[in-house]
Amino acid sequence: MKQKLPQRDWAILLTTCLAFGGVGAIVILCLLIGFGIHTFVGKETLYTAFALQTVNLIVIRVRELQLRRAGAPAASAKMRRVHLILAWIWRVGAACLVVSLVLAVCGFGFGSLPVRIPCIVGAVLAPIGWLGALASFHRRRQAALVAQENG
Repeated sequence: MKQKLPQRDWAILLTTCLAFGGVGAIVILCLLIGFGIHTFVGKETLYTAFALQTVNLIVIRVRELQLRRAGAPAASAKMRRVHLILAWIWRVGAACLVVSLVLAVCGFGFGSLPVRIPCIVGAVLAPIGWLGALASFHRRRQAALVAQENG
């Protein structure tokens, strides 16, 4: 390892906690309180959580580049494939959420079918891709910390 990595990455921890808070807000407001995901409050909560997940993914990407520059061990071919698949799952979910938002802004109602279907697909796929990216980054960072200790 060229550079010494800190034990804790505070930027990752902070943005991950914020993103999980956004997901928690969806659960509380849309499911427990009962606003529903296709109401104004539900959409606002969904897109706030999506924005927080996007910020977390940007920080993860920056930290991955720093790990690569620091000489961290390369991921296996299987792990790279999983990471690529999860990245595409998030991209499809993000595209569906953006399409749903654009259709809602263009005059379709929140409850109309052209807005609901991409919203539901995006609300399922984007968090799956985000959690997968978070898990694969954590695995890569732990491998780099072990290599640093042994190295």
